[in-house]
Amino acid sequence: MFANIDEVLFLEESCKFTINPANADKLIFLRETYKQYFEGKSNVLISENQDILEACILERLKQPETNPFVLLVQTKQNIEYLKGKPWYDTPEIANLIESFRIMVQNYLMTILQYPDQFSPQRCISDREKEENQEILKLIARLFDIFDSIGFDSEILTQFIQNLEENFNENQLHSQIIQYSRKCIQKLHIYNDQVNYYIAIFQHYLNDLKTRELIISDIIARWNVKTDRGDILEKEFVLGPLFTISLLQENQYVRQRAHQSLSGRMTKRQFEILLKQYQQTSHNHVENLVILTKLCLSKSTFQQTIQFLKAVCFCNKLKTKEAYSHNRQLKMIQNVSSDGFILNLYDILLNLSNKISSRADDTYTKIDKNFWFTLPFENDQMLLFSSKPLIGQNLQIGNVSYLFFYTLKFVQIGIMPVLTRMKDLFKAIKEKKDLIQILNDHPQKSFIQAQIDAQDEEAHQLEVVIFNLGRIKDTIQLFDTFILLFKTWLNVDNWNNNQTQWQEQEILKYIPEFIINDIIDYVDFYMQNLEHFTENYFNHKNFTSFVELAIYFIHLPIATNKYLPGKFIEAIYYFTKVTKNQCYIYETFVNNDLVRENLLQGLINQYLAVGETGANNQFYAKFQYRFYINDLLFQLMSINVYQRQFITHMDSNSGHRLIKHMISDMNYGFEEIWTNYLETFIKKQQEQEIPNNNFEQRYNKQRELDMIKGQIQSNLQNMKSNLKLLVEFSYHIPKILMKEIFQEMILKMLNYYLDNFLSEKSKEKLDILKQIAQKEFKLANFLHQIGTFFANICEENKAVSIIVKDGRSYHIENFQKLEKIFRDNISGQQDKVEKLSRFIKNLQRKSEKKRFLESILEQTQIPDKYQDPIYGELIKDPVMLPQSKTIMDRKVIITALLEKKLDPFTLTPLDEKDLIPLPELKQEIDVWLNQIKKQRDLKVQEAEQNRMQTEIQFQQSQIFKFQDEEDDQNVFKGNRYEDD
Repeated sequence: MFANIDEVLFLEESCKFTINPANADKLIFLRETYKQYFEGKSNVLISENQDILEACILERLKQPETNPFVLLVQTKQNIEYLKGKPWYDTPEIANLIESFRIMVQNYLMTILQYPDQFSPQRCISDREKEENQEILKLIARLFDIFDSIGFDSEILTQFIQNLEENFNENQLHSQIIQYSRKCIQKLHIYNDQVNYYIAIFQHYLNDLKTRELIISDIIARWNVKTDRGDILEKEFVLGPLFTISLLQENQYVRQRAHQSLSGRMTKRQFEILLKQYQQTSHNHVENLVILTKLCLSKSTFQQTIQFLKAVCFCNKLKTKEAYSHNRQLKMIQNVSSDGFILNLYDILLNLSNKISSRADDTYTKIDKNFWFTLPFENDQMLLFSSKPLIGQNLQIGNVSYLFFYTLKFVQIGIMPVLTRMKDLFKAIKEKKDLIQILNDHPQKSFIQAQIDAQDEEAHQLEVVIFNLGRIKDTIQLFDTFILLFKTWLNVDNWNNNQTQWQEQEILKYIPEFIINDIIDYVDFYMQNLEHFTENYFNHKNFTSFVELAIYFIHLPIATNKYLPGKFIEAIYYFTKVTKNQCYIYETFVNNDLVRENLLQGLINQYLAVGETGANNQFYAKFQYRFYINDLLFQLMSINVYQRQFITHMDSNSGHRLIKHMISDMNYGFEEIWTNYLETFIKKQQEQEIPNNNFEQRYNKQRELDMIKGQIQSNLQNMKSNLKLLVEFSYHIPKILMKEIFQEMILKMLNYYLDNFLSEKSKEKLDILKQIAQKEFKLANFLHQIGTFFANICEENKAVSIIVKDGRSYHIENFQKLEKIFRDNISGQQDKVEKLSRFIKNLQRKSEKKRFLESILEQTQIPDKYQDPIYGELIKDPVMLPQSKTIMDRKVIITALLEKKLDPFTLTPLDEKDLIPLPELKQEIDVWLNQIKKQRDLKVQEAEQNRMQTEIQFQQSQIFKFQDEEDDQNVFKGNRYEDD
């Protein structure tokens, strides 16, 4: 407000008083008047008469419309402002300000006691009108001052000193405390009373002389030592912060409290309390925490929780504003702003865990019906995206309220800190990458300073995040909720063999954020805290967690379709970090609910996770499928699940799983091979950027790093799918080699082999090894492919399908594979021999194929016999009911495994709706038989004439393939078809 020494001189002259009383309120510490004075626009004269100011103030206070405190309040606030100026400490200014402050203080006290002498027609406040006793009128005027300037301990002290001649000091203190409680009770009348209340109590608690007044039963009465219930009604004057809790040790008191508090505060009253706290500019953080802890050390109080909720949500908004402000100013954020909510969360956690230990107590029991009546504002429910319409009053006095808001504080108090830690690590990594480019750049030291500051902040966050006591109590909170939720869902009785799975009404009233927070919290600590699963989230907690997960995995009803996937992610991490594998066996095998439902649930989720239709979650599905792949692979090693696999994988859902796996592998490899690698090579070969152009160099490096990340992610998913596919080939080779999958799988692996072993791919392979040293081990990929071929080598048509793959098949690739496989595998000679026999069969089949191509003419398939999607011969024609398109049954059934839609009209389509066309099938068979006869005649003619060909063909002695492989041989253009 005061910018230079000239303003201070003017202030001094103003304090020596003005000649015109009518201008007093315009001269004393008002910015515009000073501005006009210095610019020469004011006619105000400065006088040496030191009595003028007093006359001026008294004159203004006589005006009936004037609040007697407004002018002095403005004066006092400006005095406080002066304390921040550098010239405030000079002796002259200090003496001036101190004398003026004392004068203002004295006037305030005088007006407090004798307001009518200064303003006989003044407006009397509502507070004062309600009081009959003189002392209470004085206290009401005191609160009028606090209403204007906030609580001021100096004014309170001065007030006590001025009145202690007429009233006992302790009597004054007691009256002020009781008056403040009375104000709190009248929530609909006064503004900011909550803040006065906290500040006044804090003031008395800090003073040893008055501390006992707060603690004693005479004033607060919060140490209830009687079984008589009448004290409970009297206790309500303590307001929402000190109402008797249902957690009192005396059960009779809890019963009385439960009855008497049920209607004490309406929803409207509570909303007013919240609004008043949000509107105030004061934030008594330390006061509230200290006071609450002190109160709770004497006893625990139910309505404390509702008040804390209001306070915390208000401060949450203020914290967001502070974050935004700091980001705009590019200020380094510290963790102090999180301390307030964390501190209160610890208090709530302590109370909630007391509730958890009293499950058999009627009056401290968490009530299911509470969740049906609590209005959740804009929170998304598990079952519906819209909020329920059955919102009732808040049920003050119900411990369920306390328990719910403790869970809510996890969302606003704990999770933001964990998120900030993740963001901080990411920011530090980006800056460290940048600093590697900035050699000899002036900004290097500045960025290094930022890294050091962020490292320090990360250290502060670690102190908060890895508070072991808070972690232990939070897991207990989650465990209690999971136990309750399972009971409400009746999950323990929901087994496929007993009860049909169904949606429960309670799901409409449980906010989704609770489940999300539990999963995210557990995920974070499993990845960042060693021995977390042994010391905190043990196998018993994990088993309860999985039982709840089974419900969401098996029955995808959540509004967020990725919520079951998040459950699976948490299960995956537990299996990776837990040291004792017996715990996994105990959960997955010994628990009936998990054992009977987990496998089918995982298969269902693999299919469901890609069907949300959300473009921004397209890549997320691959991550969730990676977790499912790993869990399925682990389950395949357990006998009881091996038997389940044989049943489930031969069902429609199992077939769809295999189809999705193949699609994911094809998509991932094509993205790597034809998109990311080529883009990476092109970026590397671009013109070299000058060393002094740091911004372009950094941007280029970030683009390359982004491509690397995509390649590594796709490789990880492709590798997990291939590993699972090979494991399937041990247990269910017949299912994998069904007609609908056989060609897709074999051609896919043939394509991999051609790209991995071909000389033309050497440059891409070298770059791939450099980019993804951890994810891409060529020997491992080739070993997996070789193992798969060894496992399916005796399946019908396998050899024929590979040989006729004109795009990728080269016998040299398989010969290289055999050598690598033989050199790198030990103790599994049978697999080596199987692969060797398989490759010899490939070679013989290749020779036969070349011989036939040399003597047979190309045969064009008539258009009406061609499948419209692949252009291949239709063997089993069917008509699609909506589009009337004719397709091969195998082709359309394969397409329906991925999406049950007509590919031409995109309308729903099921396999049972396909219309067979037996007459067309007979017509195609006749045509095929004619082609076959023509082929046989030409082969016989070639043998009779002993024609010389590239390869001697002796069908009866050399080629011993299955009869069905040679039944139908067709040319389409240059493509040889052997089906």
